[in-house]
Amino acid sequence: MAIHFSTLTLSILIMLVSSATVILAAEDMSIISYNEKHHSIGSESTVQRADDEVMALYESWLVEHKKVYNALGEKDKRFQIFKDNLRYIDEQNAMSGKSYKLGLTQFSDLTNEEYRKMYLGTKGDGARRLSNRQSDRYAPKVGDSLPDSVDWREKGVLVGVKNQGQCGKLTNIRYGIYLNTRSSMSCSATPAMAREKEMEQVDRILAAKEDDHGGVIVEMTNEPLDPSVFGSLLRASLSHWRQQGKKGVWIKLPIELVTLIEPAVKEGFYYHHAEPKYLMLVSWLPGTANTIPANATHRVGISAFVVNEKNEVLVVQEKSGRFRGTGVWKFPTGVVDEGEDISDAAVREVKEETGVDAKFVEILAFRQSHKSFFDKSDLFFVCMLQPLSFDIKKQDAEIEAAEWMPFEQYTAQPFVQGHDLLRNISDICSGKMEGRYTGFSSVPTVTSFSEKKTYLYMNNNDRATGHDDTNVTGN
Repeated sequence: MAIHFSTLTLSILIMLVSSATVILAAEDMSIISYNEKHHSIGSESTVQRADDEVMALYESWLVEHKKVYNALGEKDKRFQIFKDNLRYIDEQNAMSGKSYKLGLTQFSDLTNEEYRKMYLGTKGDGARRLSNRQSDRYAPKVGDSLPDSVDWREKGVLVGVKNQGQCGKLTNIRYGIYLNTRSSMSCSATPAMAREKEMEQVDRILAAKEDDHGGVIVEMTNEPLDPSVFGSLLRASLSHWRQQGKKGVWIKLPIELVTLIEPAVKEGFYYHHAEPKYLMLVSWLPGTANTIPANATHRVGISAFVVNEKNEVLVVQEKSGRFRGTGVWKFPTGVVDEGEDISDAAVREVKEETGVDAKFVEILAFRQSHKSFFDKSDLFFVCMLQPLSFDIKKQDAEIEAAEWMPFEQYTAQPFVQGHDLLRNISDICSGKMEGRYTGFSSVPTVTSFSEKKTYLYMNNNDRATGHDDTNVTGN
């Protein structure tokens, strides 16, 4: 009787497969134009599709099924498989006498071997399946009155054709036809299947890592990605992140993917900052006030007060900028590089402009101004350095002249005396030389947040602190 049931069920399914095929083909063939030239009589007379047409179909298929490939070269590899599968579809559809048509499905970028490995067969204990033990599940009971046949469709057991993932055996699904050899009674959702379904959904969103403030950061690779595919993925990702309660979403977009800016902006993203090789986009998801911090607000610069034992200061005249051709002598100045400490920047600028080696001593003072370089605020640190060499080798590209000049001669310049800022800096430098002023020394320190070495700039007057600066650490 068990054999009779299995054969009957399979027979019913075979009768239903033609109608199921028509339904599935109608759904999956919607993005393929099956005109006369693509299904002429005889496979040998089938007109081959132009490469541009195949590529257009491929891109449409990617959008339709929300496909994206992160590995380098994977998109091209999958295109070749897609092209081969499409060629097979066209050849089969061109043959006469067939009661069905093939079409593209979500598996059209898989080879036969990949598909069989992923979807054919059932999971379970192989030893158990091969054992001689027989089930009596369908064995008739004493007194049973059984009909000659049963139409299981009327019992509501057979469901519509659908993709059940790896539950049961699915055949020919790559080309839009599949035969389900299990009924709804014999397959239920398991936790493993639920996890697989969840992973399938995750695969359809952009890869991201969580930040420390309830948001996510997406770092795109430089592999080309179609803007329409990216837009589809981004919309799905935003929906997913909103459900998770995420706040800020950051997208680091390499310069190679400039075409993805427009779809991102259409989804509510705006520019946050840009570097030579990437653009950072950001969006605030909640309906609350946007608390995303603004881009870096300040530029940091230094001025180097280098004085020798003769009370001479190292000064330069610049070839460019506002002081070009004025004859004004000034301290070496420059901008702190990204990731550079103030003390290191002062030493570097002196070496670059004059060739003099020097040792950082103190920060004497600093000034803050606004609406400076590209409307950014500016922090300007006056640093004192001790020279370790004295021979000058000026930087020809930027420096017109460099020399050691008596401090009194420097301060006597009309330009210095006519500007409050420069005059105040000169008074501070004079007080330091006479021992009436103490600046801020750099003290190496670490914090509980990071093991990276940083510097705490502090007034290291032993009378005030009572500490040895070599033992100072932050918390």
